[in-house]
Amino acid sequence: MKVSLFVSLLLSIVVVICISIYVPVKLPADSPPMALAMVIDRGVVETVPAEIQSEDLPDAETDVVEADEGTECDPVVNETVPKTELETPEMALEQPVEAEKPIVSEPEPVALFHLDLPTDNRELFGDPSKFFMHTNRYIDGVNMKPWQGGKYGFVRNQLHTQNGVIYTRLHEGIDIRPMVRDDKKVPLDEVRAISDGIVVYVNKSASASNYGRYVVIRHDWPEGAFYSLYAHLASVCVEVGGILQGNSILGVLGNTGAGIDRERAHLHLELNFLLSEQFETQYGYSHKNYNGLNMTGLDIARLLGTHRDNPYISIKKFLQGEEPYCKVKSVSKARPGILQRHPWLGRNMENEEEAQCWEFTFARTGVPLAIEPCETAQKYAEVTWVIPVKTNHSNMTMGRLVGSGDKAKLSSRGHQFIKLISEAF
Repeated sequence: MKVSLFVSLLLSIVVVICISIYVPVKLPADSPPMALAMVIDRGVVETVPAEIQSEDLPDAETDVVEADEGTECDPVVNETVPKTELETPEMALEQPVEAEKPIVSEPEPVALFHLDLPTDNRELFGDPSKFFMHTNRYIDGVNMKPWQGGKYGFVRNQLHTQNGVIYTRLHEGIDIRPMVRDDKKVPLDEVRAISDGIVVYVNKSASASNYGRYVVIRHDWPEGAFYSLYAHLASVCVEVGGILQGNSILGVLGNTGAGIDRERAHLHLELNFLLSEQFETQYGYSHKNYNGLNMTGLDIARLLGTHRDNPYISIKKFLQGEEPYCKVKSVSKARPGILQRHPWLGRNMENEEEAQCWEFTFARTGVPLAIEPCETAQKYAEVTWVIPVKTNHSNMTMGRLVGSGDKAKLSSRGHQFIKLISEAF
């Protein structure tokens, strides 16, 4: 009997021990998160240091830390990521994979041309009175030296009219003061190319032109060829055919040419359209195609300032800032050479096949702003539109137009100009 009781008690103890080994430890539902994880390993209770956080434990993709093989334990929840938001490998396989969208970057703007000042005088962007060389004027018994006479445009030959003072002489470039003189007041400033180009003409004779010694450089820009001219040079150090980079030295500033004394020594700078490539063969004048009569100058001072503010400006966009003064129809049916060289001047070119003549839009300075075909043949060139003015148009156009108000016609000088630019030879 005693043996039976002892055996029953011993079996009960064994059962209790077995239950304690294989039944997981339960925590109350409202217990705080565990700082220590209880793990049963072959009946030995061990602890995991509290410094180990959930992301330090194995199988970080899930929120469960598994016990060693052959044991069970309550899962430890990673509170940093809710269980419902976690992605299992099976879920990842079920979700469609979106193709990566290519990153399309905006093309960087490209400057159409480089442009810089031709001497060390930078006052164009500072004090213009220190940049432009003055002219000598005698007005109403008073000697004057206005620096404005060195600017581009109608800035010379003052005329009093009933509507006020106007200037009737066009200055197609700008006159730049020297910065350095020697003891005898001789200027020493180097003159440099305003942009990359090729030397197409050099006049080394001080007396052969009103320009004195001068150099012409062709700039082959995306919008066509433009020609910079550097006049009144004391000396020249380049030859025809020379390829220059912007800022390459081409000569020394001087006072060669008509009517310029040492006090007024300066660089005369122009940037031009070439009116016709047939000028030399048609007229036989000196200086080949690079005679001043065959070039018409842009407002180079305004272009230098505009390009400084916006290096990506185009000549087409720049000329949109010029006010149209008149429109003229030529007699030639063939496409003008200047339009061949600068197609962006064309307007309504879909009508070119029916062209019986060409209509030019000009600024007051004679710079072409637009060219378009017209359907009616012309026996002679004529003005089709002009901006109304209160003075004679001759005063406003270097004598190319005559008339007043909204009526104008070409003078003999105007006819020669239209014949040249339209190549109606």
